[in-house]
Amino acid sequence: MSFFQPDHPMFKNPVVRWVCVVLPLLQGALEFYMLSPGWGIVFLGLSVAAFWVLIVTWTGNAPPP
Repeated sequence: MSFFQPDHPMFKNPVVRWVCVVLPLLQGALEFYMLSPGWGIVFLGLSVAAFWVLIVTWTGNAPPP
């Protein structure tokens, strides 16, 4: 079971996929700026995971193998 469900119809729109990647990235940068590196690492990790699943390996709404 994946943290994200990339086959959900919500992720059909590329703008939604990019927003789900960029928002945690911005939150992570804000956390580092506010001197909370623990939360910054969490949000940057979430952003990297979202980028990998929703941008790099996204195959459309095909069912998983």
